[in-house]
Amino acid sequence: MQLQRGEKRSLADLGIGSQCEVKVEFGMDGIDIAAFGLEPGQKIGDDRYVVLFSNPATPGGEVRMTSSGNAASFVLDLDRLPASIDRIVFTATHDSRAVGESRPLMVSIDGGKATFDAAAALTNEKAVMLAEIYRHSSGWKIGTIAAGFAGGIRPPRGYHGWR
Repeated sequence: MQLQRGEKRSLADLGIGSQCEVKVEFGMDGIDIAAFGLEPGQKIGDDRYVVLFSNPATPGGEVRMTSSGNAASFVLDLDRLPASIDRIVFTATHDSRAVGESRPLMVSIDGGKATFDAAAALTNEKAVMLAEIYRHSSGWKIGTIAAGFAGGIRPPRGYHGWR
Protein backbone atom coordinates (compact mmCIF):
# COMPACT_ATOMS: atom_id res chain seq x y z
CA MET A 1 0.00 0.00 0.00
CA GLN A 2 1.34 3.41 -0.99
CA LEU A 3 1.05 5.89 1.91
CA GLN A 4 0.69 9.65 1.43
CA ARG A 5 2.32 12.45 3.41
CA GLY A 6 0.51 13.01 6.72
CA GLU A 7 -1.23 9.63 6.66
CA LYS A 8 -1.62 7.64 9.87
CA ARG A 9 -2.38 3.92 9.75
CA SER A 10 -2.55 1.09 12.23
CA LEU A 11 0.23 -1.44 11.69
CA ALA A 12 -2.27 -4.24 12.35
CA ASP A 13 -4.58 -2.92 9.61
CA LEU A 14 -1.63 -3.09 7.21
CA GLY A 15 -0.91 -6.70 8.21
CA ILE A 16 2.25 -5.69 10.07
CA GLY A 17 3.06 -7.06 13.53
CA SER A 18 5.08 -5.64 16.39
CA GLN A 19 8.17 -7.36 14.99
CA CYS A 20 8.83 -5.67 11.68
CA GLU A 21 11.43 -4.05 9.46
CA VAL A 22 11.58 -0.44 8.26
CA LYS A 23 13.83 0.11 5.27
CA VAL A 24 14.91 3.50 3.90
CA GLU A 25 16.30 3.48 0.37
CA PHE A 26 18.10 6.58 -0.88
CA GLY A 27 19.90 7.57 -4.05
CA MET A 28 22.41 10.20 -2.95
CA ASP A 29 25.81 9.75 -1.34
CA GLY A 30 26.33 11.35 2.06
CA ILE A 31 22.83 10.86 3.47
CA ASP A 32 22.71 9.70 7.09
CA ILE A 33 19.68 7.70 8.18
CA ALA A 34 18.79 7.35 11.87
CA ALA A 35 15.97 6.26 14.18
CA PHE A 36 15.21 8.25 17.33
CA GLY A 37 13.41 6.56 20.21
CA LEU A 38 11.35 9.33 21.82
CA GLU A 39 9.63 9.65 25.16
CA PRO A 40 6.19 11.24 25.64
CA GLY A 41 6.36 14.88 24.64
CA GLN A 42 8.58 13.81 21.71
CA LYS A 43 11.80 14.25 23.66
CA ILE A 44 15.01 12.22 23.55
CA GLY A 45 15.37 10.98 27.10
CA ASP A 46 18.04 8.32 26.61
CA ASP A 47 20.72 8.69 23.93
CA ARG A 48 21.06 4.89 23.80
CA TYR A 49 17.74 4.90 21.88
CA VAL A 50 19.20 6.96 19.03
CA VAL A 51 20.12 4.33 16.43
CA LEU A 52 22.52 5.30 13.65
CA PHE A 53 25.80 4.17 12.06
CA SER A 54 27.80 4.80 15.27
CA ASN A 55 25.18 3.19 17.56
CA PRO A 56 23.56 0.41 15.50
CA ALA A 57 21.32 -1.03 18.25
CA THR A 58 19.38 -0.06 21.36
CA PRO A 59 20.54 -1.57 24.68
CA GLY A 60 18.16 -4.53 24.52
CA GLY A 61 18.29 -4.91 20.73
CA GLU A 62 14.70 -3.70 20.35
CA VAL A 63 15.83 -1.57 17.38
CA ARG A 64 18.75 -2.77 15.24
CA MET A 65 20.15 -1.02 12.17
CA THR A 66 22.10 -2.41 9.25
CA SER A 67 23.15 -0.47 6.20
CA SER A 68 24.59 -1.38 2.85
CA GLY A 69 24.98 0.67 -0.28
CA ASN A 70 22.06 3.06 -0.55
CA ALA A 71 19.77 1.50 2.06
CA ALA A 72 19.40 1.42 5.82
CA SER A 73 17.22 -1.21 7.49
CA PHE A 74 15.86 -1.16 11.02
CA VAL A 75 14.59 -4.38 12.58
CA LEU A 76 12.08 -3.50 15.30
CA ASP A 77 10.67 -5.47 18.21
CA LEU A 78 8.17 -2.85 19.34
CA ASP A 79 6.67 -4.79 22.24
CA ARG A 80 10.10 -5.07 23.86
CA LEU A 81 10.67 -1.30 23.92
CA PRO A 82 10.60 0.18 27.42
CA ALA A 83 7.33 1.93 28.32
CA SER A 84 9.23 5.25 28.34
CA ILE A 85 9.75 5.04 24.55
CA ASP A 86 6.45 5.75 22.83
CA ARG A 87 7.61 6.49 19.28
CA ILE A 88 10.44 5.90 16.86
CA VAL A 89 11.10 8.66 14.33
CA PHE A 90 13.08 7.81 11.20
CA THR A 91 15.23 10.65 9.87
CA ALA A 92 17.51 11.55 6.97
CA THR A 93 20.16 14.28 7.01
CA HIS A 94 22.81 15.58 4.64
CA ASP A 95 25.60 18.03 5.50
CA SER A 96 25.47 20.16 2.37
CA ARG A 97 22.62 19.13 0.06
CA ALA A 98 18.85 19.02 0.29
CA VAL A 99 17.68 15.53 1.25
CA GLY A 100 14.84 15.81 -1.27
CA GLU A 101 17.40 15.71 -4.11
CA SER A 102 17.77 12.03 -3.35
CA ARG A 103 15.85 9.82 -5.73
CA PRO A 104 14.71 7.45 -4.48
CA LEU A 105 13.98 8.35 -0.88
CA MET A 106 11.58 5.55 -0.10
CA VAL A 107 10.43 4.21 3.25
CA SER A 108 9.04 0.67 3.20
CA ILE A 109 7.75 -1.55 5.98
CA ASP A 110 7.92 -5.32 6.04
CA GLY A 111 9.07 -5.81 2.49
CA GLY A 112 6.64 -3.33 0.96
CA LYS A 113 3.39 -3.98 2.84
CA ALA A 114 3.40 -0.18 3.14
CA THR A 115 5.62 2.29 1.26
CA PHE A 116 6.10 6.04 1.33
CA ASP A 117 7.91 8.21 -1.25
CA ALA A 118 9.30 10.93 1.04
CA ALA A 119 11.28 12.77 -1.66
CA ALA A 120 8.11 13.84 -3.48
CA ALA A 121 7.09 16.06 -0.53
CA LEU A 122 10.46 17.72 0.13
CA THR A 123 12.10 20.89 -1.13
CA ASN A 124 15.33 22.28 0.38
CA GLU A 125 15.46 20.56 3.81
CA LYS A 126 18.82 19.15 4.91
CA ALA A 127 17.39 17.40 8.00
CA VAL A 128 14.12 15.53 7.56
CA MET A 129 11.74 13.46 9.68
CA LEU A 130 10.59 10.79 7.22
CA ALA A 131 8.08 8.74 9.22
CA GLU A 132 7.29 7.57 12.73
CA ILE A 133 5.97 4.47 14.42
CA TYR A 134 4.16 5.28 17.64
CA ARG A 135 2.10 3.80 20.45
CA HIS A 136 -1.62 4.46 20.32
CA SER A 137 -4.43 3.21 22.55
CA SER A 138 -5.43 0.88 19.70
CA GLY A 139 -1.89 -0.42 19.13
CA TRP A 140 1.15 0.62 17.10
CA LYS A 141 0.63 3.04 14.21
CA ILE A 142 2.72 4.51 11.44
CA GLY A 143 2.60 8.17 10.48
CA THR A 144 4.26 9.66 7.42
CA ILE A 145 5.90 13.05 7.89
CA ALA A 146 8.40 14.18 5.19
CA ALA A 147 9.17 17.52 6.85
CA GLY A 148 12.28 19.09 8.31
CA PHE A 149 14.67 21.99 8.44
CA ALA A 150 16.50 23.71 5.59
CA GLY A 151 19.33 24.69 7.95
CA GLY A 152 20.31 21.11 8.72
CA ILE A 153 20.09 19.25 12.00
CA ARG A 154 19.67 22.36 14.14
CA PRO A 155 16.14 23.74 14.31
CA PRO A 156 15.58 27.31 13.14
CA ARG A 157 15.97 30.11 15.70
CA GLY A 158 12.96 30.33 17.99
CA TYR A 159 11.74 26.78 17.27
CA HIS A 160 11.24 24.81 20.50
CA GLY A 161 9.39 21.70 19.36
CA TRP A 162 12.26 19.36 18.53
CA ARG A 163 14.18 17.87 21.49
